[in-house]
Amino acid sequence: MRRRNAPAVTKAVLVVALASGAACSSSAPPSRSRSAAKRPASALNLVAQIRKADYEGNRVELARLFAQMAPYTEGPDASRARYWRGFAMWRRALNGFNDKVDPAELSA
Repeated sequence: MRRRNAPAVTKAVLVVALASGAACSSSAPPSRSRSAAKRPASALNLVAQIRKADYEGNRVELARLFAQMAPYTEGPDASRARYWRGFAMWRRALNGFNDKVDPAELSA
């Protein structure tokens, strides 16, 4: 039995999810402006970086990516951006338990 390339499948699902969220958010046709076209690609790049930082247990990078995802919390894909921001902080805290981080920092 052949295994599928999981990261490629996950990325494809995320692309479809971002595109469908943008297309379904209003009855007007989706805009074709340059900034709107760049936005999902940048968000996808940040999501990939968040997943990589989580896998590596890089808590500093997760905090940095949390802040970088902030501009995407407005607009048609805002719920997805908020999800990935929350994921970054959640995984940062969970990874902190493995690193014996101060409990006060974990609660923050």
